[in-house]
Amino acid sequence: MEIDISRIPEETGKRFGQCIVDGLREYLKQPGAREALEARTKARQARKEAEYGHKILSAVAD
Repeated sequence: MEIDISRIPEETGKRFGQCIVDGLREYLKQPGAREALEARTKARQARKEAEYGHKILSAVAD
């Protein structure tokens, strides 16, 4: 499936983004959610490092 995001109205994109942020905030309220998310992020970074052979710079400081 392909989605042409240039055809999504700006207001719809903003509402969609806000829904994602709201959902993440609710998820992070659950006990252990932040730790689980951090573990998944580190595992993903390790897979990418193994695949590309070098350290990937994080967008967020540790």
